[in-house]
Amino acid sequence: LVKNHEALKDFPKELASRLSGKASAIVGIGGVHRSIGERLKADGSFNQRALTQQLDRDVELTDSDIGGKYADTTVSNELLVLGLMERFKIEQVLLPKGSVTNSDAVLVTPSYWKE
Repeated sequence: LVKNHEALKDFPKELASRLSGKASAIVGIGGVHRSIGERLKADGSFNQRALTQQLDRDVELTDSDIGGKYADTTVSNELLVLGLMERFKIEQVLLPKGSVTNSDAVLVTPSYWKE
């Protein structure tokens, strides 16, 4: 979906390598991932196959059919996440329990707190 997208040409090579590494665990945080997890009825994680199958169903639906507060962005969010999963060879995204936001991630990242 986004393998050769112009916006990714300046993506840091080191980060791309780490994302694609087999030893990396990718944790999806924030509303986009939470919404996808709910849509998939995921229990702790989702993979490319499940997301592809859900997307195949959702592209045929109207926003009214999808329903919910964010129906108008459901399909585009699924496309974005699937495209990035494909681009960086991410097979699985882990979903933390509860409501974890981008701010929570910053708070637990030691490099943000160095003096």
